[in-house]
This record gives sequence, C-alpha cells and structure tokens, in this order.
Amino acid sequence: MSARDVEAGVSALEVTETDVDGDLDQGRSGKPRIGKDSAGGQAYSAHLSVDDPADVVTTRSYSTLNTPEFERQQSLRGNLTLSWHNLKVDLEIAQGCISRLRGLPAPEPKPILKKVSGSVSPGWLVAIMGASGAGKTTLLNALCGRTPANMSVEGTLNINGTLVTPYDIKRISAYVQQQDLAFATLTVREHLEFQALLRMNKSLSPEERLRKVEEVISELGLQKCSNNRIGAPVGVRGISGGELKRLSFASEVLMDPPLLFVDEPTSGLDSFMAQSVVSSLQDMARAGRTILCTIHQPPSEVFAMFNRLLLLAEGRTAYYGRREEALDYFRHMNFPCPENFNPADHYIYTLAIVPQSEDESRARVQKFTDEYTRLEANKASMEVAVKKSKEVDIDIRAARKRHGENRWTQLKLVMWRTWLTTAREPTLTRVRMMQSLFVALFVGLIFLQVQTGQSSIQNINGVIFFVVIQMSFGTIFPVIQVFPEEKHIFLRDADNNMYKTWIYLVTKSLAEIPFQLVIPLIFQSVIYFMIGLNPLVDRFFVLYIVLVAISLSAQSVGYLISAAVPSVSVGLAITPPIVIPFMLFGGLFINSD
Repeated sequence: MSARDVEAGVSALEVTETDVDGDLDQGRSGKPRIGKDSAGGQAYSAHLSVDDPADVVTTRSYSTLNTPEFERQQSLRGNLTLSWHNLKVDLEIAQGCISRLRGLPAPEPKPILKKVSGSVSPGWLVAIMGASGAGKTTLLNALCGRTPANMSVEGTLNINGTLVTPYDIKRISAYVQQQDLAFATLTVREHLEFQALLRMNKSLSPEERLRKVEEVISELGLQKCSNNRIGAPVGVRGISGGELKRLSFASEVLMDPPLLFVDEPTSGLDSFMAQSVVSSLQDMARAGRTILCTIHQPPSEVFAMFNRLLLLAEGRTAYYGRREEALDYFRHMNFPCPENFNPADHYIYTLAIVPQSEDESRARVQKFTDEYTRLEANKASMEVAVKKSKEVDIDIRAARKRHGENRWTQLKLVMWRTWLTTAREPTLTRVRMMQSLFVALFVGLIFLQVQTGQSSIQNINGVIFFVVIQMSFGTIFPVIQVFPEEKHIFLRDADNNMYKTWIYLVTKSLAEIPFQLVIPLIFQSVIYFMIGLNPLVDRFFVLYIVLVAISLSAQSVGYLISAAVPSVSVGLAITPPIVIPFMLFGGLFINSD
C-alpha cells in the first residue's frame, strides 16, 4: 500500500456514505421492486438519502497514535466490504466402531448452511437472527474462520472484491465470544493492559499502548469500574454483566479491527444492560467498523438499534436487507406483523419449526427461502456491494500480520498475570496449608514415636505410603480444579497468538514453586519429629528433596489430566484410577524375595 493510498483512506474516514445498492428495498408499497444491474442480471433497487443516519458513517478518532500500522488499520476502517457467496457448511458425523466392523457405509454429512450469500459494508450493524438451529453461530464462525474440525466449509469470501481465505479474515478481524472469559482476580485495567502489551503492534511504545487502554476505557464507559476486580459468578464479587460484556468488546477494540464478529452479545443480560451493550456496538459501527452479530429474540428497543437484518431458517437465507423494510417483506409474503408486537419475535415465530406442526412450518420456511432465492437478492447484493465499494488497496498480508511480542516479553507478562491471579487467592493458599498441617498432625499421632527395628518395618512402610499419598493427591486435586477453568482462557489467547503454549506451562509451574517448596516443608516438619525418624540433618533434607520431587511430579500429572478432560468433575473421577496404580507398584506392599 502506498503512502498516497494510506492518506486517501484516512481522509475518507471523516464522513463516508456506504453503498446500499445491494440492499433489499421493497419500497413503501410492501412489494419488492426489481431492477436491472449493470451486468444485466436481476437486482433489488435501492436508494440512499443523507438524512438516513444508518447509511452515514461518522468516524471518530479516539487515538492520537500515528504509526504506519495504525494508519493502515485506519485506512481499512470505513472502507472494508465483506461478501460471501454460496457458503455451505456440513457437519461430518463420525462413524461408530461397530458400524465400521459391520462394514456399514459412513453416515452422510449433516448440512448446516445451504449456499448462503450476502455482503456487509462499513457502518453496518448487522443482526443475524433465526430460530434455534437455524445456523446463526455457524455462519458467524464460517465467516471468521473459526469452524470446528468436524465441519467442512465451501464457498467464496471477498474483501472489496478480492478473494480471501477465512485465515485472511481472521487476521484482520476480531471475534467476541458469547462466553465472557477473564481472570476473576484481575482488575478491568489490568486485563486490558495485559491485552494491549501482548497484542498491539510492536512499533508502539508501552506508553502509547497504555494510553490507548485509557482511551478505550473511556470510549466504552468503563471508567467507574476500571479499578474493580472482574469477579466471577461464584466466589469473587466483581463488575456487572453489562460491564463484563463491554470489557470483552474493549479487549478487541484495542486492536482497532475494521471487522468485528460478535456472538450473542445480549445473552444473560436484562433489557437495560442489553440496550447498553448494543448501544456500544452501535457507536463502534458509526465509527466506521463493519459489525456482524448473532442475537436471539432481542427486545424491541434493542432490535431497533440494528440497521441491517439477516434472517436464517433451516440453514438458508429467508431475508437480508434493511431492518425497517423487513416488515414490508413479511407483509408481501402474507405474514404481516401484528400491531404492538415485537417484530423480532414475529420473525422468529414465523420462521421457527413448531414441533406439533412441522410439515406446515417447513412449508412456510420453504416459501420464504425459495422466494428469496428466486429473486437472487443475496447474489445481487453481493455483486453490487463489491462493485460499488470504494477501491481501497488493501494489503491483506500486511493487515493480517500478527503483532506478537518476543518470547522474553511474553514470559514476563504472562508470569505477571499468573502471579497476580495466584497471589490474590489467599483463601485457597490457606486451605492448602491447613490441609497439610492437619494431615501431618493426624499421621504423626497415629505413628507417634514409632520404634525402629525389624518389627517396625511395616510401620515405617505405612508412614512412607501416607506421605506419598498426601504429596500426590494434595497436589494433583488443586491443579485439576483450577486448570480446566483457565483452559478456555488459554485456548482463546492461543488462538489470538498472544503467547506460546510452553510459556503458559512454564509460568504456571513457576508460580506454583513457592507452594511446592513451603507445603512439603510444613508437612515434613510436623511428622518427622512426631514420628521420630532419623535425627541427622542431612537425612531430613534428603526426605525434603524427595517430597518436593513427588509434589512437582504430581503437579505435572495433574496438568496432563486436566488438559485431557472436558471438565473438573471428569478429572476428579479419573485421577484416582490413574495415580493409585503408580503407588501400588511403588514397592511398598510387595516383597519380591
């Protein structure tokens, strides 16, 4: 991208009129108006009036950063049109072992999306709606390159007419998950500073990144809770649900992405909080970003904030166009919305598959999707939007370049976060120490001043066995109960290429070292003298080194188990069958002579 192109892109950010020639325009009569495009095909006619605020993109500069990479991001923002054509997603169904042994054919893939097409331009806040199972989240994931491995994706993706891959889109976009993931013991500002220092462009100094954090906090209205801990539903009190959702937006807005995907932003929020969250999305769209989000039955006030609506039914497009014109479209299809009724609810009820009348519901859905396909509105919308979009020379390779820090910086920052989260859990630390002290006193009283000699060998073996059990299970269970809760955060960070896997493992192990040194010392100091073991100093420290080695080994086994299981309950269930055989074959119960 040349300097002239960058300058032209930045200057175009002041006020941009987005092209809506490819929108579904049914006029005010309730019937679609069909016209001819330049290629001679059918296309919906559209109009653009400057008094329509949904079609005017007013970009506000919230940052004073002037680096080349920031200017490149600014040139993308306000000039990025994403289009998709004949997007088809199938779910691959795994064949069971018995079916394979019997030689049965593999099951057919289950279609989730069936040749869906469309486009989205800067300043558009698009609501992807539909009944459960319509394919909303699947479409969002397919567009941003986050489909699971058991799904196959076909179709084409374009940015300003340039053919791109989901990998390209993933590198220039941001994705806000439905589940808000953050460490409960960090404050809002600490969380955003961690994100900024690891994800923002390396050409920016730390001071510039921290200044950007303050600007984003102000932009999304997080000033009042910026120094509050994020909290969790259980255990740690923190910020509200709406603030937590805005924090998720802030984590992505820091990167200033021109394209933003949001999955169910209002889930679990009341109507006021939902309106506040969508209002933040509306402000970001007005700033020139292209935003697509799935949403399920929004209140009427929230629904009115979207300027574009994409309705899916049975994996096909039933309507895509201006939100306010969907009423005319449904009236044209002889399904008018009743007065004083939320249009969003009406659309979903109309396109839902009712269990007691499936045939009638599927016929109704077929009518909508066939009509939309017949008019080829999706194809025309995509083609016209691509043709009319501003010709911006987008260097995808440069735009998708990751801004990862060097390994030493990653290690320092992840270590800082890990130590903060560990040190701010004093209750867990006290419980682990009190548990070790209690078990040590209990074992010491049972084997109080045991006699040494041939007759006491069994007693000494019992002491060693109890010590091994305490050091093993006392270390494994805390790891299994903590790591699965952090695993989702780690997977998100790894997907964003924030740090390497080995860095996370090393920092977790380093943060646990003080506990692996102190807890065995407390346990041994009690039982060693109560039982009356060898009083020599060197023997005391030999046993201490052995206990530390057992504790570190048990910690590694705990990480292995917790990384392989889907939940804490499963990990707690399979840990004893895995660990006990090692104890049985430890040589304490079988005499080979």
